[in-house]
Amino acid sequence: MRQLEILLLVIEHSSFRKAAAALGLSPVAVGEHIRALEDRLRVSLFHRRRGGSPLLTPAGELAAERARAVIAAVNHLEADLLPLSTKSHWRIGLAPYVSRNLLGRVAELRKRYSDRTITTDICDRESGAITAMVASGEFDIAITITDSADVESHEGVVRKDIIIDEPLAVFVSQSHPLAGRRGVTAADLAHFSNATLTIAHPLRHVTDASLKACELGDVRHAVETDDYSEILASVSRSHSFACMFAESGRADTIAHRLIMLDLAFALPAPQVVMLINETSVFDRQLRLAAEYLANHYRSEAGTQRRSKSLAARDGLPRRPESGASLFAGRSEQAPPPASGGLC
Repeated sequence: MRQLEILLLVIEHSSFRKAAAALGLSPVAVGEHIRALEDRLRVSLFHRRRGGSPLLTPAGELAAERARAVIAAVNHLEADLLPLSTKSHWRIGLAPYVSRNLLGRVAELRKRYSDRTITTDICDRESGAITAMVASGEFDIAITITDSADVESHEGVVRKDIIIDEPLAVFVSQSHPLAGRRGVTAADLAHFSNATLTIAHPLRHVTDASLKACELGDVRHAVETDDYSEILASVSRSHSFACMFAESGRADTIAHRLIMLDLAFALPAPQVVMLINETSVFDRQLRLAAEYLANHYRSEAGTQRRSKSLAARDGLPRRPESGASLFAGRSEQAPPPASGGLC
């Protein structure tokens, strides 16, 4: 283990001398550790050359890759063998839309892990900002929604796991010229304006990215507001459209007399993702809690979609669930502004 750690430190510093200084050893001692590892593995790990940074051989590159995996596995083992993690306070960040399925489950976690203090923050910020909060340790884990093409900018610091896609759909009033038409194309939709969130809203980027991918990035904006009711009212009394989570149609669109268009093209679906800080990964109980939340969200979303699909097939009306809301507040007691269900 010591030799593997020294190998990775030499690679990190690109220098035997700097690695030795970091370890408090002499460069000769570091060189002896590397030679001992080479003797054990029966390969040369570095190209020997004077005056330059150490350069890995192909065998050295493979050894470095395996060394990282070995050290990570040992760290996991040490953490899993602890009777209790030393981390007593878990901080969980949830995007407002995803929290509708998870706040009750967080309450279950509090009962299950009564020895931990669990804080939940309904964080209405874009995915990049939430990822940065996980990277900095402000959150131990977070569940948010991101554009499917979003690039992870904290690789190695934050682990990102996709839970499920959240499909988008286009909604219009019953009097809209495209209402009831089958196979609506992007060219058809481009003739109409879009009622949408303001550019500052964290979910606006998600919708814009999806529409842009379908060559609808330049459509006019009939309304730009973070007031969800105002957006729905605008669509219901005009020929504008709204791009929303398809799941929003389970309840709100019935009340506001909006219908989902039958599109001939697929809107790229945003993803619900689990973000976990690299240090939190070594807390076995926290990993299990994160998996519990992810599995529940996946199961709940799947059940809702199957139910809606069966209702549509059988011609049954879709009713909102008793007590259900598409929105979740910024705290667990208070509801948020009514833009939570709209992308």
